[in-house]
Amino acid sequence: MDAVRYMLAVGCFFIVGGRLGDVFGRRPVLPTGTALFAAWTAARTLVLLAVAAVSGVLFVLRERTARHPLVDLRLFRDVSFDLITTMGSVFNMGYAVTVFIATLYLQGVRGLSAPAAGTVFLAPAVVVALAGPTGPVGTPVAAANGGRGV
Repeated sequence: MDAVRYMLAVGCFFIVGGRLGDVFGRRPVLPTGTALFAAWTAARTLVLLAVAAVSGVLFVLRERTARHPLVDLRLFRDVSFDLITTMGSVFNMGYAVTVFIATLYLQGVRGLSAPAAGTVFLAPAVVVALAGPTGPVGTPVAAANGGRGV
């Protein structure tokens, strides 16, 4: 079992390294505006993005040969899985942007405080929690309509 934990730790190390390199590599680029090209070509940015790319490649190579992978890459051969994952990501990004813009509107235009603007989103969050596929309302509905796990 220790060997399995070690292999999972190696995969975690590569994926975390990839994300950290990606996030910190792009961080100085985002707020620069007119100096965008200079920020993208800065040595720090290029090194961190290279760390992200190498970590990502090492993660995929490691997961392909691992006996107990963090992510079973065979999942991505299933077209329905790929489509639902892509669509879920697109909708989640749209939802996040909507919440962000709505919060700015509530604070800037309507004059609500930050806690009050956050409280506005409690009702939709409760509805999603109850009616989602794992909630007390959504589970029977999904079961009655032939919902299946991946």
